Amino acid sequence: MPLRETAFQGYTFLALIYAGAVIAFLYDLALPALNSPSWPAHVLADLLLCAAAASVVLAALFLTGCGSLRLYMALALLCGALIYRLGIRRFFSTVINLLRRNRNSARHSE
Repeated sequence: MPLRETAFQGYTFLALIYAGAVIAFLYDLALPALNSPSWPAHVLADLLLCAAAASVVLAALFLTGCGSLRLYMALALLCGALIYRLGIRRFFSTVINLLRRNRNSARHSE
């Protein structure tokens, strides 16, 4: 069994990087509810986010053939979340801001 786990470490690492990015994206989606002043909405969003994150991690672990969490897997989750936060999210926000600026300049030119 150890050879099988060693052979699939790369696939597991990559799958958990993707899982970390998905969890960070889900956090961004839940952020308005997490910042709401009503505590039931905040608690519900927090519980749903935890359940979704756990299910994404478990799916990634079981689909890659590893059933237990190891240190390199936790580091892969962290790397995926950081890649999303520092790269993909900033890219999408830049594109959205450019589209808004172009739309506003098109309105003013008419």
